[in-house]
Amino acid sequence: QTGQRLTRSALLRQRELFDAGIVARKDLEQAEADASRAEAEVARAAGRIRLYGHAADAGSVNQQLALTASLGGIVVERNLNPGQELRPEQSGPGVPALFVISDPSLLWVQVDARESEVGSLLPGSSFELRVPAYPGRKFTARVSASADFIDPTSRTIKVRGVVDNPDRLLKAEMLATAHFERSLGSGVVVPASAVVLRGEKHWVFLQRQPGVFEMREVRVGHQGSAEVVVSQGLEVGDAVVADNVLLLVRQFSIAKDNLGLPQIAASAVVP
Repeated sequence: QTGQRLTRSALLRQRELFDAGIVARKDLEQAEADASRAEAEVARAAGRIRLYGHAADAGSVNQQLALTASLGGIVVERNLNPGQELRPEQSGPGVPALFVISDPSLLWVQVDARESEVGSLLPGSSFELRVPAYPGRKFTARVSASADFIDPTSRTIKVRGVVDNPDRLLKAEMLATAHFERSLGSGVVVPASAVVLRGEKHWVFLQRQPGVFEMREVRVGHQGSAEVVVSQGLEVGDAVVADNVLLLVRQFSIAKDNLGLPQIAASAVVP
């Protein structure tokens, strides 16, 4: 405002001198241009002051600006320093946010689930989290969303869950192991070593009596690393061979070759 007063005084003086014929018109026009620039600068400064929520007088500026957020939480990231001036080109895509606010009492968890587990991780289903920092402690989470595609490299699917963290024990970027219950359907559970794959079919060996075995085709409902769920072909109580299965396969092959059978023998006697 001091510059504005000086340019106004200079303009009045140039007008008086021009009216008296002492100065040229270009000097008067220059004084008028200087006064216009001073007026524009004062208006621009007043507009910037109003952006800070203050009146347009210089005495009310205190260099403080209140920022409000639409959610409660704590500031976990700050990209603004005291005294830093913000400009329009410092906003938009690719520019980091000034502040990042998070609510640590409710966290997201991202699970890399196997392709075979997609049917068990439906939105709303619950699972358990275990972290190395708290041995023996379990945290209950629930599925909120899952990706629409499978990673072609790892053959996994991204699943997002929500876990309550009222005591703030879990921290951001922690590694955890997810445990969930999976419905395997009805069937008979047998050791994985008891099931043999020949071609595109699965077979098991049943002991009918000591030394007499039957090779039976079965349908596998779920195949794990230690156990297999047989959905068809077995009944509860069937004596399934779990040891030396490869030896029985060899004996059946020898018996088939000796008898000249075109297909796998139905039973064989092992001495």
